[in-house]
Amino acid sequence: MRKHPVNNIPLAVLTLMVIVFAGCATRAPAQQTEGQAGTASLCLDGDQMRHGPYVFENNQWGKAKANGPYSQCLLSRTVDGAPQYGWSWEWPGFNASVFAYPEIIYGWKPWSGGESTDPKLPMKITDIQTMKMRFDIDLQASGGYNLAPEIWLTSTGEASVRAAPARITTEIMFWMNRENIQPAGIFMEKLAVDGVDYQLWKLDSTGDKGNGEGWAYYAFMSAKPQNKATLDIRQFIQYLLSKNYIAAENYVASIEFGNEIAGGKGTAWLKEYSLVVE
Repeated sequence: MRKHPVNNIPLAVLTLMVIVFAGCATRAPAQQTEGQAGTASLCLDGDQMRHGPYVFENNQWGKAKANGPYSQCLLSRTVDGAPQYGWSWEWPGFNASVFAYPEIIYGWKPWSGGESTDPKLPMKITDIQTMKMRFDIDLQASGGYNLAPEIWLTSTGEASVRAAPARITTEIMFWMNRENIQPAGIFMEKLAVDGVDYQLWKLDSTGDKGNGEGWAYYAFMSAKPQNKATLDIRQFIQYLLSKNYIAAENYVASIEFGNEIAGGKGTAWLKEYSLVVE
C-alpha cells in the first residue's frame, strides 16, 4: 500500500494549533495559559492540538468520577530552540476504572467521528503490511496510571462525520508501563514479541457502545517498563488472528497513545513519536 508522506513526523517539527472536529460536543473555547519556564497549557476537557495526522487531545472522559478538584492539561514548550509536547495531571483519590486518558489520536476515532486524520484508516486488518509506533517519553508520575497505546477495531471501514461507537468490536491496549493498576478481565497467556515478554489479558464485554452492548477488550502487558520502544502493532494483531480471538473482517479505525489515569499526579513529555502505516 502507498506510504503517507507525513506519517513519520518527529515532535521537533510539530506546530501547535487548537482545533475542534465536526461531531464533537459544543464546549467553551480553549484557554491557553503560560506556566513556568514558558510552558503553555490547554486545560479544558477535549482541548486539542494538531499537526499532520496527529491530534493531541486532553481526554477527561471519566471526570464525573473525580473525588475533588482536579487538573489535566496538554503542554507545549521550547527546548533548545525546538517545540516539545506533553501533558500533566493531578487527580485526587483513586479509581481503578480510570478518570482520564490524555492522548495522541491517529486515524478515525469511533467515539468522536469526523474526518480521519489519514485516509488509510480505517484499514482492514488483513491488508496491514506495516503498523509500527516509535516513541520515547519522559514520564514522571506517582499514584495509579499506565502508559498504554491502543487501537480500536470496528466492523466497517467507513469514517463517518458522526460518532459511531456502535461499530466498535474490540479495544486492544498495549500496557508498556504501569503503577498500582492492572488490566481489566482475566489473564489468558504469555507471549514474546521482538524479544519482550507480555501477558495477554481479556475481558469479553466492557463498556456501552450506546446500544446497551459492550465490546471485547484485550491488553498486552509488558513484563518490563518501556518508556522508549518501537511497537510492532501488526505482530500483535497477527497473534490475535492466529488464536481466533479477533475476526479477519475487522478494521483498525484509530491508533492512540496516552496515559490512563487512576489517581495521583504526573507529567509526560514526548521526546519522539511517530507512526508508519502501510
